[in-house]
Amino acid sequence: MQMNNNNEWLLKWAALEDNCAVAAGGPSLLPIGSEPQEFGEFTCRIAFARLIALFRRQRGLTVEKLAKECGVDASELLNIEECTPHRTEPRTVFRLSKTLNIPQDRLMILAGLSQPRSDSFKRATVQFAASSQPMHDLSQEEENALQAFVEVLAESTETE
Repeated sequence: MQMNNNNEWLLKWAALEDNCAVAAGGPSLLPIGSEPQEFGEFTCRIAFARLIALFRRQRGLTVEKLAKECGVDASELLNIEECTPHRTEPRTVFRLSKTLNIPQDRLMILAGLSQPRSDSFKRATVQFAASSQPMHDLSQEEENALQAFVEVLAESTETE
């Protein structure tokens, strides 16, 4: 039996599957019909999420209190901090920039609402995203779970 691996054919059948992620010959990493994001877009979103969370924590505020101070919905701030797939409203970026005293054009880039032009800004964004992840010691339970899973991974063979 010969498989039809024509891209049009695959997209047609994917559409019939209600645009669910379909893996034909490998894992599907992008939604059907989407293109890979430009370099730095996802990194900007991560940096935006961490920036907002760190500013909020630095001020000792809950998400709800920062939302009230900014005049935005708490659910949108949660979406930002959790880096969930959503489109941040320009109004939210404007209010965050005023409250946190950060230039609006820079926050617009981090929120994915405009494109970075400067390579130095891109480098600084990547550096911040890579170095701002909170560091916590593993609990004993997490350590045990990690060790047990690593042992299973080490024992696994490709024939399983």
